[in-house]
Amino acid sequence: MEYPFQIHEKTQSPSLKERLEAIEYINNNIHRFDDIKNVWEDLHRLTQDEDEEVREGVADALGVAFASIPDKDEAWELLHRLTQDKKENVRWSAAFAYILWGLVE
Repeated sequence: MEYPFQIHEKTQSPSLKERLEAIEYINNNIHRFDDIKNVWEDLHRLTQDEDEEVREGVADALGVAFASIPDKDEAWELLHRLTQDKKENVRWSAAFAYILWGLVE
């Protein structure tokens, strides 16, 4: 399955609703994408989104997609950074992603 361009566009939208819709779509379909490079770039950028719900969704996506992510070291760093987020829900999602993939004993 190809990564839909309209989802990529939504990840860059000024609308919180559209960015959240994009994250939900990515979370639900990440294992179906033929090429995860563009998805990865969008997730990487969204780790620094101004909205905590978006960052929380990215942490969830990183947990779900860790095995598919092309640059595991960078994914690890992004996830680690999210565990230090100022918002507790983002930190919890990032911590759960670690646990989900057995990265924390």
